[in-house]
Order: sequence, then C-alpha cells, then structure tokens
Amino acid sequence: MNFEPKPPQLYQLLSPI
Repeated sequence: MNFEPKPPQLYQLLSPI
C-alpha cells in the first residue's frame, strides 16, 4: 500500500468509520 496524498473520498473508502 502506497501512502500518498489522496482525496478524502478515497480515505473513506479505505477506512469507512
């Protein structure tokens, strides 16, 4: 997994809290 600056939408998909 590459930790790069991504939009919040991607973060929500990766870890929906």
